[in-house]
Amino acid sequence: MLKLDGMATFVAVAESGSISEASRRLTLSKSVVSERLADLEKELGVRLLHRSTRKLSLTEDGTAFLARASAIMRDVEDAAAELAQRRGSLVGPLRISAPVTFGRMHLGCIRSSRPTQASN
Repeated sequence: MLKLDGMATFVAVAESGSISEASRRLTLSKSVVSERLADLEKELGVRLLHRSTRKLSLTEDGTAFLARASAIMRDVEDAAAELAQRRGSLVGPLRISAPVTFGRMHLGCIRSSRPTQASN
């Protein structure tokens, strides 16, 4: 049975055009991304990507699989969001745009770049 993490990894690689960029987006190591791709290709019994040291491109089978895999991943995300909505909670990353001074005063997550000195 196909694993969703392998499919999500393939979609990220195909959309970003590189294993390195996909690993950054997924916050995984490049070796984990490569391993997931290899496992997915083994499970499917087809080659999804042409890999070289400088270029990554989809095979014909990869192009066909990408369309379905992308739709499946969207459906999974929609299903999770729908469940979260039923529970009355929000799901997903929260991005806040605010001036640095606001962040320092109210959010407390922005640290000063100046080193602190220990008091004696």
